[in-house]
Amino acid sequence: MNIKKPFQEIVDLLNANKDAKVESILDDVIAIAMSKKQDSTVRRNEDGDVVEIFCWYHKVWEPVEWYGKKASSHSGYNTFCKQGVNSWTKQQRDFKKAKGELLELLLEGEVAQEDLQDEISKLEGLRDEIHPRS
Repeated sequence: MNIKKPFQEIVDLLNANKDAKVESILDDVIAIAMSKKQDSTVRRNEDGDVVEIFCWYHKVWEPVEWYGKKASSHSGYNTFCKQGVNSWTKQQRDFKKAKGELLELLLEGEVAQEDLQDEISKLEGLRDEIHPRS
């Protein structure tokens, strides 16, 4: 029998307690089955309102006012602040454009094929650079 990895711990617990009543191991099963991820990307006040969000672009905690709404997220907000979204989007667009230009230079013979990977790595470094909040 091939058990899926996420369920293996529950199956092991049940196998070790075959004669136990469900009530006696239910708390253990629930603990195993619960999501381990908590609201680690948001900070809430005493009323449960989101007051700060960890920006995935800047990698720092920022005020909720800097974020747009996103109904499908667990917090109700984006994971990037508005400035972070703009910077990230621009960097992705600039990377694609520069990579296309680099390939054109390769076809024209202005860039050697053996230098191509180094050039792409430089572009990726620029794409992944985090711009501080202005």
